[in-house]
Amino acid sequence: MATLQYGRSKETDSTGGILGNVEADDQSGALTLAGKVIPGIITGVAIKYLKSRLADTSANTTALDAGLIVELTDANLSFGISVKNLGKELTYVSEVAALPRKYRGGIAWHTDNLLLTGDVESALTGMQYIAGAEMHLGIIIMRAGVSSNKLLAGTFTLGAGLNISGKCRLDFAFLPLGVLGTNHRVSLVVAY
Repeated sequence: MATLQYGRSKETDSTGGILGNVEADDQSGALTLAGKVIPGIITGVAIKYLKSRLADTSANTTALDAGLIVELTDANLSFGISVKNLGKELTYVSEVAALPRKYRGGIAWHTDNLLLTGDVESALTGMQYIAGAEMHLGIIIMRAGVSSNKLLAGTFTLGAGLNISGKCRLDFAFLPLGVLGTNHRVSLVVAY
């Protein structure tokens, strides 16, 4: 489950006169299934429910995300492809908003305590190039990334994680999002 609240904005008429304030938010939930199909091949799928609200109007839809990873264990390499937001658009009364479909391909190289990644993504804003690194230092995980996404001005990202147990991890990420401000994400990951 995720919620993004946009806060209050001024509602205006066609002449620019202020009518009051409006609030907006987005919510999503997903059911995800992933695993090894055969040795060296991992696939996953997520079925999502999306809801968006602007003032007194809301829209909802469902979407699908899917991905495939091929592991070359002898070379410590893996390659992956994915697609996000396959589904119907959001419809607000008579206005239609397409879901931001994304196609991504990437490569990863790893050792016991280091992971290096590189991705290429096709999205609404055009092609993006993303690189990242993750280093395990005992129970502490340090992360850094760089992106060519000029729209959000989020060139650099930082993150850290704490392995609470073999199956539980607490993660924090710092993401500068340009005019949208800075995003701080905290997540609890539980494997079973």
